[in-house]
Amino acid sequence: MHPNELPSEDMPKTIKRDTGKLDVVETKRSSPPDFCRGGLANGNSLIPIIAGEFADPVTKIWAGGRIHEYIAAADGRRHLWHAWLSSERVKFCANNAMSAELAYHQLTFASSKDLILQAFGERVRGYSNVLGKLGATPRSPRIYRALARTLLNEGAAAKFVRHATEPSDEMILSIVALPPALAARPVLNLLKGGLVAPEAIGFVTWALRRLESLQGTKVTGPLLKAANPVEAIWEVILSFPFPAPPWEASGSLVPIDTLVGLDEIARKFNNCLGHETMRRKTVLSILNGVRYFYEWRGEEPAVLEFGKLGQVGWCLLQTRGERNHYVAEETRFGILAACANFPMVCATDGLGSHHWADDGTWVAAVF
Repeated sequence: MHPNELPSEDMPKTIKRDTGKLDVVETKRSSPPDFCRGGLANGNSLIPIIAGEFADPVTKIWAGGRIHEYIAAADGRRHLWHAWLSSERVKFCANNAMSAELAYHQLTFASSKDLILQAFGERVRGYSNVLGKLGATPRSPRIYRALARTLLNEGAAAKFVRHATEPSDEMILSIVALPPALAARPVLNLLKGGLVAPEAIGFVTWALRRLESLQGTKVTGPLLKAANPVEAIWEVILSFPFPAPPWEASGSLVPIDTLVGLDEIARKFNNCLGHETMRRKTVLSILNGVRYFYEWRGEEPAVLEFGKLGQVGWCLLQTRGERNHYVAEETRFGILAACANFPMVCATDGLGSHHWADDGTWVAAVF
């Protein structure tokens, strides 16, 4: 190159300086291309993809040619900037040029420890390391705040998050929702082993504590070793005794007052009560005192579902025979006549719902 020829933009510049001992040659690369050219800073920008919810403040802080600094930054550093912007302590106005300029210098030159201290008011041990494991995808502001709260609480939960290989949003949010006393190490180990989904960790921890207080460690010990702890917990919950029936057996009308009895009815009638989801929902409604089931042992067997109407009584919601088939008219009147013997029972709820027995057939059977 001619001595008077200016170096091109893309060629490295070589500067020779004398240190007094050795000639040290420093090679400086030319400025990276301006990502704002070619329309990248407009509607077709990369910024909404890599900045997510922070796109607006990012384009204000790293305005013009500075945007390449944001794009070229390491994932962990960008997450740290996002965390700083997520803080409720940091006062930043995106529409104020001076505020944006101050934020740029702060985020560019301050250390990670100082940025974390500004964002959360105290040192958050391991915060930068965890941010470095979040990958390139931007997270929402609540994730950065939840992560800080979890680590500040210390204990088993904080240690678990620090050692997680790829902390997910679900895991961070579910763990931060746990009171520190409930962030039990055995439950976190279930999460680590993949036996419990992140969104179920709160339920599992609470259920184990409650069951332990009600039935002792003899129940919770096996649950922690179960192949599917969540399903095992549900089985224990559903195994609690049914409340007493609203009224005792009378003639062909017999209460189904145990879980074993309900399972036998499901098999006998081959109905929807045998489906896992419906079974769980049904048993819970019984344990909660808002539903009760009776078996009709007449010439045409049937299953009757009663719903509670506050403190007034019970209404007959539906009656089904085998395979959920409707019962014959004669059976209908027999069931209604039997219900008429109990003053707390009505065949309809009076709310306009369509039940198997309307007011007309009810009145005919009773009177």
